Amino acid sequence: MNDDQRTAIFSRLRAENPEPTTELDFGTPFELLIAVMLSAQATDVGVNRATARLFPAARTPAAMLALGPDRLKGFIKTIGLFNTKAETVRCRPPGRPASGRRPAAARRRSGPPVPRHGRRPRCIPRTSGTRRGATCATGRSRSR
Repeated sequence: MNDDQRTAIFSRLRAENPEPTTELDFGTPFELLIAVMLSAQATDVGVNRATARLFPAARTPAAMLALGPDRLKGFIKTIGLFNTKAETVRCRPPGRPASGRRPAAARRRSGPPVPRHGRRPRCIPRTSGTRRGATCATGRSRSR
């Protein structure tokens, strides 16, 4: 899709519905973001019930993080998938665990990442090219 097509789509949407609304209750853009994140596979009524209790306790990203996972889960436990959503909503910087430091295993790691299941990357025999060997999923070549 190119820029002209995107512009045409948004122009048609704007013409059809110049002031879109939502069923979600919110007071600030941050609250709208959180409500939308919680609304995946949940009804707007259920999200509004949970956020009616959550937003007075945490209106900012810092306040949301200060709640901690257990208190946050207590506010949103009426919504499906609340364990996963609590981790998503916790507002910590991307790529960092709650402590703010990289995990020890990541600091020690050298070389290409190993899949979670613990096996070495699968190597696929080459079918073309002049060099014999195998190309691994990590992009490295190993000779036979």
